[in-house]
Amino acid sequence: MPDQAMPRKQLYYLDNLKVLLIMLVVMHHSAEAYTAGQSWGIVSPERTALLQPLMGINSSFFMGLFFLISGYFVPKSYASYGTGLFLWKKIQRLLIPALFVVAVVLPLSFWLCAPGAGFWRFYLQDWWSGKYFNFGHMWFVLDLFFYCLVYGLLMAVRRRPATALRPPGHAAILLFAVLLGIATTAVNAIWPINTWLCFHLIEPYHAPQYIFLFAVGIAAGKHQWFQAMPSRLGYIWFGAAVFFMALFVAYFAVTAAMHEPFFHPVPFIWWGSFFCTAMCTGLVVVFREQLNKTNALLAVLSGNSYGVYLFHIFFVFLADRMLLNWKAPVVVKFLCTFLFVAVISNILVWLLRMVRPVRKFI
Repeated sequence: MPDQAMPRKQLYYLDNLKVLLIMLVVMHHSAEAYTAGQSWGIVSPERTALLQPLMGINSSFFMGLFFLISGYFVPKSYASYGTGLFLWKKIQRLLIPALFVVAVVLPLSFWLCAPGAGFWRFYLQDWWSGKYFNFGHMWFVLDLFFYCLVYGLLMAVRRRPATALRPPGHAAILLFAVLLGIATTAVNAIWPINTWLCFHLIEPYHAPQYIFLFAVGIAAGKHQWFQAMPSRLGYIWFGAAVFFMALFVAYFAVTAAMHEPFFHPVPFIWWGSFFCTAMCTGLVVVFREQLNKTNALLAVLSGNSYGVYLFHIFFVFLADRMLLNWKAPVVVKFLCTFLFVAVISNILVWLLRMVRPVRKFI
């Protein structure tokens, strides 16, 4: 999602992977109002547990994969700009848009959750007083900005050239999954999943995944791991990810049939660590081998992906409000929300990116 100061040749697969991920983000947020057990600003009277596998699978890997891809572009961006300009580009591309969303888009979005209140009264009294204030989905952008800031400052004082490293093999990938499971287990003892700190800015439970994958992305960018990773290795790990996904859905079906609790922290941590590792490894290679191409539509969707992430949440709340009293099956309402948000967000961002000054930020 950050600026990309490197040639685009042979990187269409990463653009296309970002398109998939941003659609998963939109789908995830579109399902929030209709999924049993979820906490959301606008809640449908009818909710279903059928969307829980989608939510669990998505949350286990998709934002971590965003951090992996973002980290991949950081080393060449830093090498192109140097410390000062690199940090300014991150302020321009990450911090300023995030602050705009927090100050404008999120208040408008959460105002839809407080019917009857005038907007300016809500904005001045409820939003900034802390009653509703939160960083929302901008946690990702602000966390990414912080990671880039740390990287830039570390590189400014570290001048030793990096030693060339070969791409990781099966043993290294397995070790990564184990270390991720250990770190997440340790964090979970203090902060269980969905525990958010600092007004929804930090979720400690997933922090090891995000930090580890961002660091791996940096290493992959420096040493060209994505291009050098053997196809066979990637396909094996993608197959493992499909197996883990099927296991998750089967477990959900069995527990639902037996009316047993679905979520158990320790198994979910270890399942998630291996699934995330397998999916991130596999998707990069599968997209590299099968989807390293573009066309006019994919080019537009790829260019829109960051802007869609910034603005889509307003349209999710708008659709939730419009469909609140519609007597239709829950899954139909979810699909209508997803399609509406995906289309209208892309149209808005496509129009905004036609304005040259705006294009620098989104």
